Amino acid sequence: MSTAAGLLAFGIVHAWSFGREFSEGTITGLFALPTTRTMVAGAKLLVLCLWVFASTMVLTGVAVLLGAVLGYEPTADTFSLAARLAGSTFLTGALAVVGGLVASICRSMLAGIGSAIVMPVLAQVAVLLGLGGWFPFAAPGVWAATVTGGGVFGIQLAALLVMTAGAASATVYSWHRLRL
Repeated sequence: MSTAAGLLAFGIVHAWSFGREFSEGTITGLFALPTTRTMVAGAKLLVLCLWVFASTMVLTGVAVLLGAVLGYEPTADTFSLAARLAGSTFLTGALAVVGGLVASICRSMLAGIGSAIVMPVLAQVAVLLGLGGWFPFAAPGVWAATVTGGGVFGIQLAALLVMTAGAASATVYSWHRLRL
């Protein structure tokens, strides 16, 4: 649940962050700045990464606190489940950089938001087809849901990180290559 909602929410924020320059017409002002567009895109990615990390920690903390308030006794599994919640939420937030990439390439905030809507839909279809572990947008959710293991392998999560790094690099490169 948190991965599907997180993918949508994080994707919309990434799309807004990179697409607003085009929607508001302020992209032309970036060409006059002494700071390169590459640095601007890198800074946006860094701030968004820190925001995803902070959101992950807050969500995990609230979930653990809510469990304590509701009277659930902490066990060894509690900490394992909290770690899985944190890991899956952070990986989902990392994947949302694709929304920023789409917004940058299409020069449209709405295109990025559209991709943020499509990502969880495709993830759900991949899970229904039994391909969830191999589909990067579904892998964090499948990994978090399989407490006993065997649902997602390390190579699948590594592929997810490679895809995220590639999307981030492509976003920075697309900002480097921007022309008026």
